[in-house]
Amino acid sequence: MKIINVQKLLILLYMIILLPACGGNNDESTPSNSLPVASSVSITDDNGGLAVVGDNLTGSYVYSDIDNDAEGVSTFRWLRNGVAITGAIAPTYTLVAADSGATIIFEVTPVATTGGTTGNAVMSSGINVENSAPTVSGVNISDDNGGNVLVGDSLTGNYIYADVDGDVEGASTFRWLRNGVAISGATSSTYTVVIADIGPSITFEVTPVAVSGITDGIAVVSSGITVNNSAPIASAVSITDDNGGTAVVGDSLTGTYTYSDMDGDVEGASTFRWLRDGVAISGATASTYSLIAADSGAAITFEVTPVAQTGTTTGNAVTSSGITVTNSAPIASAVSITDDNGGTAVVGDSLTGTYTYSDVDGDVEGASTFRWLRNGVAI
Repeated sequence: MKIINVQKLLILLYMIILLPACGGNNDESTPSNSLPVASSVSITDDNGGLAVVGDNLTGSYVYSDIDNDAEGVSTFRWLRNGVAITGAIAPTYTLVAADSGATIIFEVTPVATTGGTTGNAVMSSGINVENSAPTVSGVNISDDNGGNVLVGDSLTGNYIYADVDGDVEGASTFRWLRNGVAISGATSSTYTVVIADIGPSITFEVTPVAVSGITDGIAVVSSGITVNNSAPIASAVSITDDNGGTAVVGDSLTGTYTYSDMDGDVEGASTFRWLRDGVAISGATASTYSLIAADSGAAITFEVTPVAQTGTTTGNAVTSSGITVTNSAPIASAVSITDDNGGTAVVGDSLTGTYTYSDVDGDVEGASTFRWLRNGVAI
């Protein structure tokens, strides 16, 4: 029987067991570090509901690394219809007009701080960006005539059109409302106030319409304005000399005018004044006036203050142009001859001419002149 050398057997076992661990000529390589992984990649619309332009999106994911290598600076991209959006490399993204109708995807490439640092890019499912309806803001009414709103004024409805998708404005529609009820035929951006509008609240409504995308937006109504009752008006105020010709002392004057009221309020007891050189003539408060001596050489005007029976009753006083009262010439009347000797006039008798002097302007007599005539011929 052959005896095995124990020492040689131990050496053989040592070589079999230990040499592969020391490198030797074994072909098996050392296990490598694994790459990080991104999973559960998704998008959340922070504003909720359908994704529309202006919404904020957040990309989320789960980072893992079987070697427990901590996450480093992972990189992100947002894609529009599969094409990377320039500059969109943060984990959040705000939808812009160019995204309307497109599919948006979030992509993350996981990066570890050690080991195999960069993993494979992983994309989320896509979300579709819906087209938004147009909107209006700043809806208000302006009175083109300024001041209080009165019958006859022209009103303009103003607003600001917007569409987050960049859809341009089409034929937006308008309505004017009286106490919330649409006014028949009032469907333009301007409106002329009528009598029926006095008292109620007048509002302007606009419904924005886009030429493309979702065309019709939500109607928006302005704050209301109140139409005030107008004061009556006197126009075409003038003076007529009832005697015709140049105005002189003794003539009768009549003041004339046209009364009107935008609200249809009928005329009440309008008031009158006559003025001499701009100063009211005491007691001259009728629509007619007879010129007196004090008016000679003065400018006479007629003033009317229109008064309505209802609504805003008293309008503004309006004064006519002035007429100047011409000074009248003096008058001689009751001209006669007296024979100082009495009886039939004969040669040698002394005759005396008599007359009555008068002047409507009160001008006293000066050096009146006289002539005697024989058969119509001055002597």
